[in-house]
Amino acid sequence: MRESAALLGAIVAALALSSCATQKIVLAPTPSVEARKEPSLPSARVDAVKATPVPVPTPSKPAPDYSRMYSEAISRTKEAFQRGSVKEAIPLWKALEESPWHGEAVFHQGIILHLAGDLEGAAAAYRRVGDLPPVYEPAAANLLGIYLLRGNLREARILVDRLLPPGSEPAPGMLPELQSNIGAALVEFRDPDRAARIFLAMQAKGIAPPSVSWNMAVLAYRNGDVVTARRMASMVPSEVGSLWPVIASRFAWERESGKVPPPGDVPAAERRISALAWNLAAFDEYRKGNLQGAEGILARNKENNAHVSEIVSNLGLMQLEQGKWKEARENLEKAVGDDPGLPEGWLNLGVYREVYEGNPSEALKCFNRYVMLNGSRKDEVRQWIEWLQKPSPR
Repeated sequence: MRESAALLGAIVAALALSSCATQKIVLAPTPSVEARKEPSLPSARVDAVKATPVPVPTPSKPAPDYSRMYSEAISRTKEAFQRGSVKEAIPLWKALEESPWHGEAVFHQGIILHLAGDLEGAAAAYRRVGDLPPVYEPAAANLLGIYLLRGNLREARILVDRLLPPGSEPAPGMLPELQSNIGAALVEFRDPDRAARIFLAMQAKGIAPPSVSWNMAVLAYRNGDVVTARRMASMVPSEVGSLWPVIASRFAWERESGKVPPPGDVPAAERRISALAWNLAAFDEYRKGNLQGAEGILARNKENNAHVSEIVSNLGLMQLEQGKWKEARENLEKAVGDDPGLPEGWLNLGVYREVYEGNPSEALKCFNRYVMLNGSRKDEVRQWIEWLQKPSPR
């Protein structure tokens, strides 16, 4: 009997470091004196002003001292962050939106919301900055990271294509965190060659942030090289190794029992990571022999998670092992229908076609699709294909 894909086989997350709530607040420096100088009027405009009768001046409020306000916003934001109430600083940056540093003011609101766990609000702020040319790379890096965390791959694809059109390479001087997140997105888009070129070029130039080594480990795993993935994962810096997606993915790769925090520790807004968390919780029940418990966990998260293909496929497996043939078939077919690029979905459906339906020709189609998608068990599955293609004895 064929073994179905391991329940953990489809729950590896590609980590974008800047998309995680880092413990470091990023603030732009106070603009230089030169940047604060107002531009002089063109000569024609000066003449027009001179020819206009001068009205009697009326009392008016003094112009805001934006330089002082900016410096105060930075210091008070740091103080609020240390107190654990960083959202108190948002009004300080809102007050600067009419200043010459509108973009920085909006970006810092995004940073504050990001650190406070409000990914939706942070993304909205980053988009406001990102819509202003030229591209403000820190905002773009964080926005792309949020899309990856939430599983919004359509929006991530649109943003990546805008930042790095197909066929192009990152421009010299592109923010390293942005390059790393673009590479992580390409891994999710199943474009491993392009992702690898970005990561290797960053390493060669010595500009790789800590996230790159982890993203390369994920890339190795997606390419079926589990040994390299494990080796590279063991080498990531401690600030990366302690993040939830890294701990969970290493558990999936290495079967490290008892090292994954409970799903409730994952913010609900991080839907991509939430899918991984609930899959792991289901695996724990499956490993204990509690098939109904595992099925219940997956069924509860089938409809309310944006990244459901893995959950649906694994739900089909749990139903299959309990003899719920109709429900299993519906979910296994739905998984590949919703995400045709999910290798494990095709493997699971292929096992169903061969073992439970007795339909080797359809199973072959599924197994060939799995190999084409570079599934981690492709060498083993190639042997299944050869066996199925042998003429039956007369």
